[in-house]
Amino acid sequence: MGSIISTILIATFSSFLTFQLSTAKFRSEKWWELKVASYQKILEALHESKLFSSYYLDAHQEGGQVSEEQAKELSAKGKKAHDEIVKMIDVGTFLLSDKAMERLYQYMNESSEAEDVAEFFTHLDKDYQATKSCIDDLILIAKDDLDKTHGGIDFKSYYLNFTKKIQSLIQKIKGN
Repeated sequence: MGSIISTILIATFSSFLTFQLSTAKFRSEKWWELKVASYQKILEALHESKLFSSYYLDAHQEGGQVSEEQAKELSAKGKKAHDEIVKMIDVGTFLLSDKAMERLYQYMNESSEAEDVAEFFTHLDKDYQATKSCIDDLILIAKDDLDKTHGGIDFKSYYLNFTKKIQSLIQKIKGN
């Protein structure tokens, strides 16, 4: 009789543990996927923003000019990219690391400072450098953040916490 009860308890415990671990892993993986998507969106928006300055600077260096149609298209893409960056900064506090958020705030300050420059091509160069630097830094920050959280279950801590809960449950059962 005792071996039947202990077999049932072990089977119940094993099933419960498996369920808890798989649920935690599923949540962690979904969270990681959201973080990847957020970093991807912000990096794409920064890239689009950088294209504005890059295109004008390249045309200037080659002695050419940007046509009025190209200027309108670049301006529209730049505005859309800026709006996406601002949106991701607002949403990012929920998903991105503190380091990533600090870097994005720094980028916004640098970009704002570049806008204050009167000479157009100096403004473009400062904006290009600020954006490129932010992209480079965010790639490193994202890799670090995503490496830390991929499959983000700390099984040792989870197991210790789970063991404490089981011990507490056993104590309650023995007490009754």
